[in-house]
Amino acid sequence: MEVDSDEDLPNTPPEVKEAANLVTLELLPLKSRARYEREYDMFMRWRQEKKIKSFSESVVLGYMSEQAKVQKSSTLWSRYSMLKASLVVKNNVDISKYCKLVAFLKRQSVGYKAKKSKIFSREQIFKFLSTAHDEEFLLMKVIAIIGLSGACRCDELKNMTIDDIQDTQSVLIINIPDSKTGKSRVFTVVAVKNELANDLNLIEIYRKYVSLRSPLTEHRRLFVNYQKGKCTVQPVGINKFAKVPAIIANYLKIPDASSYTGHCWRRTSASLLVDAGADLLTLKSHGDWKSSAVAEGYIENSIQNKISIATKILGNNLSEKPNRIANVASTSSSVSTHYLANKSDTVGVSIHAENCTFNFYNTDKKS
Repeated sequence: MEVDSDEDLPNTPPEVKEAANLVTLELLPLKSRARYEREYDMFMRWRQEKKIKSFSESVVLGYMSEQAKVQKSSTLWSRYSMLKASLVVKNNVDISKYCKLVAFLKRQSVGYKAKKSKIFSREQIFKFLSTAHDEEFLLMKVIAIIGLSGACRCDELKNMTIDDIQDTQSVLIINIPDSKTGKSRVFTVVAVKNELANDLNLIEIYRKYVSLRSPLTEHRRLFVNYQKGKCTVQPVGINKFAKVPAIIANYLKIPDASSYTGHCWRRTSASLLVDAGADLLTLKSHGDWKSSAVAEGYIENSIQNKISIATKILGNNLSEKPNRIANVASTSSSVSTHYLANKSDTVGVSIHAENCTFNFYNTDKKS
């Protein structure tokens, strides 16, 4: 049910209404405010066409059910989220409490599989960095190095400036001042040494690209277009960042190259980190994820993690036996513990549980 708003209070002074409206706008996300406004306007027009004045659960459920006929589950959740925030801000209506609506959206998600960008392997990345000619691919190499090292989004790469990078000779310290979550984060690029890198120096690749920057460039954006071994003054647009993974996949002759989208760097970075043994907290910090559910998806889908689980289940060291467990015989129904000692300084613990007894001994003698 809709609660009182300024429209219901005609005696509210105009200057108070204006001040309230300005504050209200600030409650919606700045970067995507236009999308929120558009979704809200569509819902309000739908109400007007249906000659509905209520914001009841039945009304919102009817609206979303119509949208479900032509849109995917992921789109429905996105529109629900924007509408929820807009109605709270503008009409004091909280549709998150509509249990039937939420149940309906969850039902639409059953069997739905989101389409995700494919990811590169570590071998594929180093093959590209090692074999691709700089005259054509230098820009893409730098995008790949920074995008992977920081699990960067396309807009973060687009907005990155030369002032955001500190070259300390052995490490590049990169700052993203304004991420999607509204807070800054810092990551580094190092000169890796492994059998895949050979003599490859990732920092030197970055330095080579920056050294070609034209002195006529008036803006501070890091990534400028690069053609035939030369940098132009034109900054790289977000659409080009989104196409780079597919171009690299084509170079490596990977099937279905178009499935490597702009989100590839973020997913590849997270997947490689998890495969290397990182825990959930490290992963969330690296990718600046607020949601554990999103981060857990990378752990769940990690092949190395699945191999580790399978190894633990099947057992790699079946020949190894537990430390001196003996005398497994007892009919006691209670649990008791006895600390044992004798003259030879052998100390042990005897645990009596239902139908069994465990004796643990430490035979290490003091020197």
